[in-house]
Amino acid sequence: MIRRSLLVAGALVAALAVSSCSTFNRTSAVAEVNGHQLSRSVLQALINSDTSADVPNPGDATSGANARFEISKWVTVAVLGGDVSGVASVQDLASRRTKVIDEISAPLMDTARGRYAKGLDGSPVLCLAAIPLAGTTAPDTVLAELKAGATFADTAKKYSTDANIAQSGGLIQDQNGASCLAPTGFNPALVTAMKTAGATPGTPTTVDLTGSKAIILLRPFDELGQADKAAIVQPEIGVVVKDRLGSSKVYVSPLYGHWDTKSLTIVALEQS
Repeated sequence: MIRRSLLVAGALVAALAVSSCSTFNRTSAVAEVNGHQLSRSVLQALINSDTSADVPNPGDATSGANARFEISKWVTVAVLGGDVSGVASVQDLASRRTKVIDEISAPLMDTARGRYAKGLDGSPVLCLAAIPLAGTTAPDTVLAELKAGATFADTAKKYSTDANIAQSGGLIQDQNGASCLAPTGFNPALVTAMKTAGATPGTPTTVDLTGSKAIILLRPFDELGQADKAAIVQPEIGVVVKDRLGSSKVYVSPLYGHWDTKSLTIVALEQS
């Protein structure tokens, strides 16, 4: 199972975890990164606007754990070089995080495209869509509709025998909703069947499963989200992130804790 981090699908965590940030003298701000300050009023806005299931103590605007949780998000965006000025809410901060990740990965997209094109012969991730078929449905009928211009999502809703896959528009997802996984994240029998069928990115292919058939699509690179594309070039992104971390100066008010580079979070001083 693959979990989403505060950054992106594991693409940055490894590099962040092995890097360190320096600290400097006290400031009246909650936190400061390379001269950019997080004020108490902005921190409170982040706490008040965060309704995600990951919040340590939902609904508690005075929780120290909640404060450290939000400071951690702000610091990671600032360290990566994102714009943290005038942040209005946790949703605003998330959009800025996405933007800076896109900026970091943009120069690497040609490399990502070439890597993903290897498909079952070497791509570090597989992004699959599928239509499990009933025994009475001829695969050629479904393939003909796709060739005629029907979308894979609509066709999955029409023919899939799996309700979850039909609802997702054919996407094969893990428990966290991730639809691009390392090859080892899929059933080995499925991967073997795809290789036998000669599946390649962008071309719907009939795959023989145990006692049934399915249309499988290695989704085209251009249909992937930027976060999934970034995961393909994780090592290269890691180098960029490490350089940015190495030149960052991070301060966190001791009233809240300190920045822990191993967990990539603000931790209470008693945890030091």
